[in-house]
Amino acid sequence: MRYSTKRIISIVLLGWLVAIAVDFFQHAGLFAKLWLESAPAFLPPEVLFQRIPFGYMAFLLATVLVTWLMVRLNLSGWKQSAAFGFKFGVASEGILVLGILSVFSVSPTLLMAWFFGGVAQYSIVCAVIGSGLGGSHLGHLWAKALVFVVSLVVITIILQTLGYAPVMQLTK
Repeated sequence: MRYSTKRIISIVLLGWLVAIAVDFFQHAGLFAKLWLESAPAFLPPEVLFQRIPFGYMAFLLATVLVTWLMVRLNLSGWKQSAAFGFKFGVASEGILVLGILSVFSVSPTLLMAWFFGGVAQYSIVCAVIGSGLGGSHLGHLWAKALVFVVSLVVITIILQTLGYAPVMQLTK
């Protein structure tokens, strides 16, 4: 299939937004306590916070990559695309976790969380991209994605408010 440049850009931006939201939910909410266990292996929190934009740029590049692959492989629809995202996530996150394991003293629990969280993230992002490539109305897809993003932000804030997820404290 051929897609307009405008449609591909919209799909990539949508996938990127969803990737950022899933990452925020995982690392500021669900897995936040696990970061504390491995804190000595990382930069100080205030430096990590300043470098968040680099991680978001990495998500943009990854979203462009999976979109390009999905177009080249003629994948569309959310089910087929989520399955592709799962397989891609297993391979890429497996590589990432093994690389991190080889050079950092990070807790095995955090490594497992990164692996499974990354696989889930790729599955979700690819399902969204696949829906767009499958011909879903982009306005409706954006609306659904925004509801999903807002829901993840609200859930993360609730986790932090209830004390399940520690809130990052920046020091000056």
